[in-house]
Amino acid sequence: MPSKCNDDISHKEIAVRFRLPKKILCTAVCAVLLMLIMGTYACTDPQSDVHLAFLHTDGEAIVDRSGARVFLRGTNAGGWLVQEAWMCPTDMECQLLMMNTLEQRFGVQAMRELLAVYEDNWWTQTDFDNVAALGFNVIRLPFTYLNVTDDAGNFLESGFERLEWFVEQCAQRGLYVILDLHGAMGSQNGRDHSGDTTRAQLFDNDEYMDATVALWLEISGRFKDCGTVAGYDLLNEPEGSYQSGSTGKKQWDFYDRVITEIRGTGDEHIIFLESVWETYNMPSPSVYGWSNVVYEYHNYQWNNINELSSQKSFTDRKLASYASAGHGVPILIGEFTAFDNMDSWKYIIDAYNDAGLNWTTWTYKVCARQSSWGLFNGTPPTVDPNVDSYEEIIEKWSLTRTADSFYQNADLTAFFKSVMCS
Repeated sequence: MPSKCNDDISHKEIAVRFRLPKKILCTAVCAVLLMLIMGTYACTDPQSDVHLAFLHTDGEAIVDRSGARVFLRGTNAGGWLVQEAWMCPTDMECQLLMMNTLEQRFGVQAMRELLAVYEDNWWTQTDFDNVAALGFNVIRLPFTYLNVTDDAGNFLESGFERLEWFVEQCAQRGLYVILDLHGAMGSQNGRDHSGDTTRAQLFDNDEYMDATVALWLEISGRFKDCGTVAGYDLLNEPEGSYQSGSTGKKQWDFYDRVITEIRGTGDEHIIFLESVWETYNMPSPSVYGWSNVVYEYHNYQWNNINELSSQKSFTDRKLASYASAGHGVPILIGEFTAFDNMDSWKYIIDAYNDAGLNWTTWTYKVCARQSSWGLFNGTPPTVDPNVDSYEEIIEKWSLTRTADSFYQNADLTAFFKSVMCS
């Protein structure tokens, strides 16, 4: 069933429908009045029960139905629906191999039960509250076909229920959601973050491409009328079959096919189209007649990662490229980090904000004692799918709740609170 969303609420109506604790009511009234005067969003009460205004693009801006500009700024829910061993509590090369191993050992039903334990604990209502408390207004939600289809390619209602739950919880906290297909059937890049390191065949296989189109049509059918979904991120980092490629005509043509199919249903959500990696790896939208699209880039500067000068020159080059490309569409920096130098974080965020960009950090939480990859860090026990018993896996994955096994990256969360909530 479609997610239940009321999308006729303007940004000003959202601002005045917060439910605030009595002891801060006077302060809240002043804040709301100020917000109404300025026509902007503020940090939301985590218990607020609102649904968000439908978004679309207007030139290089994202706006709501009233025409007010909306800057999407938040983080990713990486590690929840697709696990990467370097950041998650599972010692396995990729999601597909992990699932296959658990199925071979315990059977398909038990494998799904175990995954449910992980997913029930890794991300809970507390995590939505944490994101909202930082002043963010969007979460990019990575998922793969493995979450919502079985081995025969049939859609799994339980998987879609998780997506719908996530969207509903975000709506209640004034958070938009970008639905990000991080892994398509056949894999668009063969990397662990696609959930499948065994192949990279999406763009060379009609069956896989057809299945991906069908998946997006199913998603559209469920969320077409839900404004809390800011838009659809069609494919994460679609490098192609060699894992070190770039987006070109093969990817653009497939983008166009998916967009045409989605638009054919009457779905007018924003479509997020990723470049691997530069502005010249994307066409002018006019080549395909694309409208209501956002171009997305992932920015990781791997050289001298903790030197401000290195991060600064990289960021400056990227911003100059965006300004000169002439694509005329909004930009989302869908993934990035400034590593362990807080001066680099400040420079990058200030630069993105000054340029009017939208952004989502990578990522919300990671398994590490101290890591700038995550807003929250922790060291829950690691599952070995090859060795651990069914009971041991349940015990370990039950310890992945943020409140139980993770703690704030104090410098990073304080920084974002100062930026977003000041």
